[in-house]
Amino acid sequence: VYLSRDSDGVPVAVKWMDQPYAPLIDRFKREIEILTRLDHPGVIRTLDHGVAEGRPYLAMEYVEGQDLSLYASKLHQRPPWERYERTRKIGEALCAALEYIHSHGLVHRDLKPSNVLIARDDRVVLTDFGVVKDTHDVTQTAVGIVVGPLSYAAPEQLLGEPVGPRTDLFGLGGTLYFTLTLRRPFQGIDRELEAGTQIVPPPPSHFEPGVPVDLEGVIMRLLASAPEARPRDAASVRAM
Repeated sequence: VYLSRDSDGVPVAVKWMDQPYAPLIDRFKREIEILTRLDHPGVIRTLDHGVAEGRPYLAMEYVEGQDLSLYASKLHQRPPWERYERTRKIGEALCAALEYIHSHGLVHRDLKPSNVLIARDDRVVLTDFGVVKDTHDVTQTAVGIVVGPLSYAAPEQLLGEPVGPRTDLFGLGGTLYFTLTLRRPFQGIDRELEAGTQIVPPPPSHFEPGVPVDLEGVIMRLLASAPEARPRDAASVRAM
């Protein structure tokens, strides 16, 4: 991803394929097609797309700020009450973005701190739709794709079972867990799962004793192994 400027000199982020590998190009083209359909302040905005030197590119808004991985580290230098309040606001903003994409029949499938941008004006932006699932597209498999750290992937995704909006809610729970504790809820490669297995991470208060009970309760519900044990949808989580 390159920091560039458009014809008016405005900074933009340009995602450009570095290798013309057919399966990756197909995935990238699907990401472009889906992002051009979306228009929400909590979703990265597409400006232009095309092909240069035989490789597709996607021009997006440049969000001046940092990803949530880095932001959370800096947040831990602030007073605890501020950290808890900011975590709530980030959770509410991500729920609003998830409500929007789920209403379009999409499942992000890769919600984790590095895919959440925090702008200088505190706007929360969900990015990287490279493995998004369009539930309306019957030509695509319903089996989840796991990329990056396995720590934020829902059990049904790791087991190759069908995914849905509640799969993203699990990723939301893991993302907020990290924001509070600077720890992943699971370590990733040591997650040996079998269908029906219930694996529960230590509650955030184990590492951060002052975490409000209600905030911790929501996060632990989001991290339930069984999808049906998680909240019904993002709107419910936002209200909670």
